[in-house]
Amino acid sequence: MDDQTGLGRAEERLRNPDEDERFPYGKTSPFPIFIALGLALSEVGVFLGIVPLAVGGLVLFSGSVGGILSEAGYVATPWGTLLVIGGILLALAGSLYAFFFDLAGVTRVASIAVAAGLCMLGALVGRFALGERY
Repeated sequence: MDDQTGLGRAEERLRNPDEDERFPYGKTSPFPIFIALGLALSEVGVFLGIVPLAVGGLVLFSGSVGGILSEAGYVATPWGTLLVIGGILLALAGSLYAFFFDLAGVTRVASIAVAAGLCMLGALVGRFALGERY
């Protein structure tokens, strides 16, 4: 290693980023692309009334938000976040049903409610089946 110019340490960091404190993971997170994809799929599915696309997009978005928060260290496990997002989606479906049912229609309300139920069910199953391991 060349101590006078410091080039040796920089080259070493480029070769082994896992050993440097600025690169604790050594890789990038896959969750941002899934968040964007889930949000886009859910928007298309909800607005066009395609139930499987809306449900899949909302579940993908919710799970990815829980995963990125747990990966970043903001929460210990993604299950609580997934449960909260499921509750928010359930409240959104309830408010659409109560106040805007003529505009929203049964397909949109049902797709959001089904996604909320799947998120909450997944959070409970994950919490009790996997516990604190993940």
